[in-house]
Amino acid sequence: MAGHEVYTSIDIGSRNFKGVVIGVKGDTFEVLGYAEVGARGIESGDIKDVAAFKEAFNHLLEELLRQYPRLGKSELLLSFSSDKFTLDFHNEKFNLVEEDEEGEVMITEELLEDLKYEIFDRLSGPEAGKKVLNMFTRRFILNGSRVVVNPVDMTARDIEIEVSTVRIDYPIGESLRATLEDIVGSEPVVFSSPVSAAEGTLTVTEKDSGVVLVDLGYNFSTVIAYLNNMPVDLRYVPLGIRNVVKDIVYVFRTSFDEAETMLRNYGFAVYDPTEDLDAEIEYREIDGRTVKKISAGKFALVVNARLMEIFNKVRRVYKDLERKIPEYRENGIPGGVVLTGGGARIKRITDLATQVLRTNVRAGSFLRSFPVGSERVIGEEDVTDNPSYAATFGNVANFLKVEVEIQKSSQPRKSSEFLKGLKKFLKNLF
Repeated sequence: MAGHEVYTSIDIGSRNFKGVVIGVKGDTFEVLGYAEVGARGIESGDIKDVAAFKEAFNHLLEELLRQYPRLGKSELLLSFSSDKFTLDFHNEKFNLVEEDEEGEVMITEELLEDLKYEIFDRLSGPEAGKKVLNMFTRRFILNGSRVVVNPVDMTARDIEIEVSTVRIDYPIGESLRATLEDIVGSEPVVFSSPVSAAEGTLTVTEKDSGVVLVDLGYNFSTVIAYLNNMPVDLRYVPLGIRNVVKDIVYVFRTSFDEAETMLRNYGFAVYDPTEDLDAEIEYREIDGRTVKKISAGKFALVVNARLMEIFNKVRRVYKDLERKIPEYRENGIPGGVVLTGGGARIKRITDLATQVLRTNVRAGSFLRSFPVGSERVIGEEDVTDNPSYAATFGNVANFLKVEVEIQKSSQPRKSSEFLKGLKKFLKNLF
């Protein structure tokens, strides 16, 4: 793909760090490399062990470099997972004309960008106590009464801008930023995983009409509602796939690694008598040597029970969203639910979700966010059609949107700086 822009996109999750090198030319995305390593030293976005975190992150960079040696010339984008993100709504008013002056001011693109940057600066930093990861413009109000979607080329004496932000406590965000900058030699652009997962999974129509994304993460599940192409609610369910794995460990007296392998290879979200429930599953107990056998039916019961609990909690959130958001009250949520995250890979997970949530449900991935047969995504389906990698693609989609020009300008970096950081990394490595 000659003449393309290259992005190194990394999603820092609770269980794994995932990275993808993506080439973009026009509206076509091509996977140039990808890797996944176990997460270490971080919990809900808060770094607990800097040395362990750096080791895991460097391991990921090493693998991506092996596949794409020109990594340092790419744009570095990151996202991270946390149950401490908040979705906040703000109104900021600006006087464009002094009180003793007459007339109105023409609103230009440049003026709007300056005002948005000022809002971003007010809402993100040590004084605000928060760090902004994503910002969306909802609408504009001119002269206190005229509501518009795009005020460019209009005139006004004052303008009120309504925005929504996804933020995290400043110490957590700053600690992660400083550690990443120390590793790569420059300040990367950082987003929140829930928004990036949504951008890498949902269609434009779904986000505009109304949809709910359920990210089935390892330690917790995130529920984020979209309407008019922006998030309108963000909540958490304090249960994730780790709880399913813990049940397998407890019931069958095996290790976490073995339990995760069993879930990946034999897990069914639905206990269905039409399946071959008498089939035997072979696994090793916690000592790593004793081999045991269980029926597929017994295993399915354990997996199904915890997933039912998770989706029942999600259902309560879903129903509350229908009541809370005016546009959803009469006809429900048009787009239903889209599942993403590692848990979305469990076999027949959409069947269980449909049964419990009583709405249309689909499993989401970057590939499925495009029309069937689209040739805009090039690469192995193990990555492009993998819900676990949704946020890595969403980082790039986020970055390419005009809205994030503010964050790009507030976090200046150059590819040459990333290259210097990687050279330092390689020197230390070898």
